[in-house]
Amino acid sequence: MLTPNSLDEFKYMVSMPESIQKIIDEMRALLASQDSYNHIEIGITEYNIAYPNGIGVKRRPDQHTLECALGIAGALNTFIRNADIVKICNFSDLVNGWNGGCIRSHPSDKKEIQGMNIYGTPAYYVLKMYADMKPKYLLKSNIICDNYQLPELFEYLDSSINPIVNENRFSAVDAVACIAENEKDVVVFAVNRTLQEINLIFNINENPINITVLQIENTDCKAINNLDNKENIIIIEQKINPITDGIEILLKANSINKIIFEFAKI
Repeated sequence: MLTPNSLDEFKYMVSMPESIQKIIDEMRALLASQDSYNHIEIGITEYNIAYPNGIGVKRRPDQHTLECALGIAGALNTFIRNADIVKICNFSDLVNGWNGGCIRSHPSDKKEIQGMNIYGTPAYYVLKMYADMKPKYLLKSNIICDNYQLPELFEYLDSSINPIVNENRFSAVDAVACIAENEKDVVVFAVNRTLQEINLIFNINENPINITVLQIENTDCKAINNLDNKENIIIIEQKINPITDGIEILLKANSINKIIFEFAKI
């Protein structure tokens, strides 16, 4: 059970991509202000979502939790939505590094370093999920869901890391829809930014042939992978029969989802 303070932490972490969107909006306005800027595109040298100083556990390998991975998935959704102007985004760090390294390596023997044990954090599986089927075209979509209020800035956080947001209200589901590179599948990346299950109902004109759901989830939003439990959080795949099951997908609490709709033709 999360304490009121840790619940606020959860809302804060999963809402961080909203600050990225605000910065991109400001850059768009700047680049549109003069014709001489029309050729300029945006490259993001480094990005990550990790606990600021004063939040979360202290041991570095335990810093990247599921709720941080939810924030990273939201950041990726933001980059996809803005792909017309955002052309490159570099995740930092890949291995070990600072608190957000998505791959961890540890000596197999603490006394004698004879080999290495390697495992992926929740962030690793988010990056894998998005990379395995790259979007080719962005689709226009409309999501109707509840909103929630972001708590006031925590007293132990520096104001410089407060998300730059409008109205501090965020949708419970952050989703983006695309046509895949094969031009046959429609892919929806959906992040459940709440601690409750949500039924996602799709209004689609044509029924798909097959539906595949890939999901990253855990009942504990602060769950991690570690040397003793390397696959505590991984990608789980599920096949859904659209004829018998309908087009309704259960998004588990604090989960990252990739929903693949296969059509006869698009």
